[in-house]
Formats: sequence, structure tokens, C-alpha cells
Amino acid sequence: MSEKSLIAIGINCIDEYYSMDNTPALGEKINVNYLDSKVGGMIGNAAAIYAGYGQKTFMIDFINTKPQNDLLVDDLVNCGVDPSLIVRDPDIPDAKCIIMLSKGERIIFVVENERKPLYFTEKQIDELNKSEFIYSTIMDLKRIHNSLNVIDNARKSGAKLVFDIEANLLNEQFADYEYLKRADIIFLNESAHKVFKSQYGDDYVEHFLETAQLVVITKGENGSVIKTKEDNITIDAFKVNPKDTTGAGDTFNASFLYGLSRGWDLVTVGKFANAAAAKSILELGPRSGVSNEQEVLNFISNYND
Repeated sequence: MSEKSLIAIGINCIDEYYSMDNTPALGEKINVNYLDSKVGGMIGNAAAIYAGYGQKTFMIDFINTKPQNDLLVDDLVNCGVDPSLIVRDPDIPDAKCIIMLSKGERIIFVVENERKPLYFTEKQIDELNKSEFIYSTIMDLKRIHNSLNVIDNARKSGAKLVFDIEANLLNEQFADYEYLKRADIIFLNESAHKVFKSQYGDDYVEHFLETAQLVVITKGENGSVIKTKEDNITIDAFKVNPKDTTGAGDTFNASFLYGLSRGWDLVTVGKFANAAAAKSILELGPRSGVSNEQEVLNFISNYND
């Protein structure tokens, strides 16, 4: 176990799963079947997966005091995440995701009402200053008052800021850039990669690398690409028949950071993260990627393309 921790800052919620035979166009009406409800939230998923490797992991979230939300905390605890930095406040609205599955892929609807002003606590700030990784999204950090100053101080203490960037999480470009330029590691899924490429050109990654140490692009069944100032590494995917791809990116990102924390070279890190993500989509649920290191290594050993 690493002496330093990963602190995940984001939202935990209930994911409701439904299946549909086809994806409707706007204005169409289709029947869907309810499948299950599971604890989710992309940042919470990554925290659970990182903790599953035996790593010290904290979750910073702000949730209300309804008994039903005890399930969110209990699930994190069961995965090995320390919930002591979670703030419970009765005035914070619920959040949930509706996930529509069709032919191994999904559409995700994030349901969230406007939150009250949020502030880091002294305890949260103290742990951030002692952490190895701070893992979040720009949107999640922007919700918290004075977050830029808090993050700047934590980075001065040695913490690495890690952003998970999805296409729908890029809004006010100037404000977002103030966060983005502080990132040490940037994870982009394929949709975000296409958005940046269309808006800023083929060399947008080089601009990110003026301030970031690593930019990692995940491309689903096409594997992943790891970019540094010196290297451009392509890692092949592990081809599997997916049951549910929800949480695959969270699994990849957390597994990648685990490999970095172990001091592995980037090729080994990328292969391990790809394998963990492939293994995770064989089951239903966003936290099906929770595994220990040996289970992922066994998957690699037993894999047949």
C-alpha cells in the first residue's frame, strides 16, 4: 500500500439501469425494461476501484442526510474507501443517473439539481495537502468555493492533480482552462478527444503537455494512447464481449494511477489499465471493476484474443 493517498472529489449517486432494444431518435417513444439499481458516480467509481487495490483512498463528497444515502457511504466503505471526508448536509439535493443499455453500449442521463454553495473543510484541506493524487473533474472542483487556491497549495505540498475529462464536462472555456492548466495528469475519453481535436486542432495535446506531465486518451475497443513530452505510446485493447461498459473509463483511470503509484513503466501501466477496464465490462454495474492486482494479472494471463 502507498503511504500517500488518492483523494477523489466528486459525486456519488444511485444508477438506475434499464434495457432497450433500440436507441430512439428525438421525438420517438419506446418501451424499456428496468434491470437494477446500483451505487455509482464516475469519481466515486474510480475511488472504489483504486481502494480495491489496497491503496489508501478518501472520498470528498457533499450529500444529504436521508437514510437512503447511507447506502452510498456503506458501498464506499465496503470497497475500502475512507468516508471520513464526506460532508452530510440536509439541504443538498439528491443526484442519480439513469443508464439505458442497448447492445452492449449505453446512454447515461445525469439527474442533478443545483447545489448550495460548497466549501472545503479544514480536515479535507489537511488530507489534500498530504495526498499523492487528487482525482476529480473540472465541474466537480468548480462547485467548491476557493477550490483553485486549495488545489494550488496541495500541489505545492507534492500532490498531483488528475482530471477525468469527458466531452459534456467542458463548459466555460476560459474558467475551465484555469483548472486544466493546473493538471498534472489528464484522462480523456474518445468523445472528449474528438471535441478538443475539432476545436483546437491535431496538436491540442502538445499544448496540454506544456503544463501537464501525462495525457492519456482512452479509445474503448481501440485501446489507449499515452502521451508525454517525449513519448507517444499506443496500447492495444483486450477484446471482450461487453455486458455493460458503464464505469470502464473509471476503472481504466484508477488502475492506471495504481500502476503509477507502484512505479511501473508506462507500457506496463497502460496494459494493466486496459486489462482492468476490459475485465470490468463483463459484468453489470459501474463498480464491477473493483478487483485486486492479482485478479487483473490473471485476466491478462488467461486472455485469448
